[in-house]
Amino acid sequence: MRTERGHKLVDANERERQVMELVAAGLNNHQMADAMGISEHVIKYHLRSIYDRLGLWNRLELALWYEAHRIPNWSLEGDRRPVFPTEIRGF
Repeated sequence: MRTERGHKLVDANERERQVMELVAAGLNNHQMADAMGISEHVIKYHLRSIYDRLGLWNRLELALWYEAHRIPNWSLEGDRRPVFPTEIRGF
């Protein structure tokens, strides 16, 4: 299945979906790592994987892609709601 821009629709794992959601919410790598309980290195790995899969170059393109292609009720872990920037320490 392809989008109108020709990008293959993402077959992301749970962590990649969470990274996409947090990028779209405006968090930086440090904030995402803190929220997810993983290292910034792992965040960068997920971002590179997502960019390569979707043919994107940066966070802005990813945030725009996510907002345009997000599937309603695309939950991260069952019924868990997304983390918002104001809920993260130091934001």
